[in-house]
Amino acid sequence: MFLFSPQDSTYTRMLCQFEFQAQQEGIIRQTMAAAVVFRGGILLVRRSANDPVLPGHWEIPGGSRAPGDHNLLATLMRELQQETGLRLRYIRHYLGFFDYLTPVNEKVRQWNFLVDVMQEEVCLNGQDHDAWQIVRQPTDIPEDCPISEESRFVVNAAIRML
Repeated sequence: MFLFSPQDSTYTRMLCQFEFQAQQEGIIRQTMAAAVVFRGGILLVRRSANDPVLPGHWEIPGGSRAPGDHNLLATLMRELQQETGLRLRYIRHYLGFFDYLTPVNEKVRQWNFLVDVMQEEVCLNGQDHDAWQIVRQPTDIPEDCPISEESRFVVNAAIRML
C-alpha cells in the first residue's frame, strides 16, 4: 500500500503541468525516473547485456508511461516496482529533467525524483536489469563507468541531498 495515491498526491498537479509543458515543446515521450534512497545511498541498476539500447549501462530505475498509467506519478510507481520490486513510499525532491534522442530520433524527456521506498529487498526482473549497487558519494561511480553524463549528474544531485 502506498502512502498516497496518484489521484490525490501533491505532485499530481505539478506533474500535469510538466506533462503539458513537454507536449507544448514537441516532446513525444516522457519517462519518469527514481533516485531511490536505499541503505544509506542511491540505488543504481545496470541494463541487461541483451538490452537493445545501452546494454550494460548504469542508471536509476524508471521508464515510459504505459497505456494503463492515468498520470506520470502512476508511471513512476509502476516502473519502480516493475524494475526493482520496490514500492514507492514518498517523493522527497524533484531533481530536474533532461531530454535525449532515441536511436530512431524520438525526443524523450526524463523527469527525475529523489524518492523513499518501503523497506524491502531489491528484486530485479533480469529482463531489464541484471545488477544493482548503492552509491554514497560521487567517487563511488568510476569515471570510466558506463553511465550517461545526465544520469551521473542526477545521481550526484541526489547524493548531495542525502
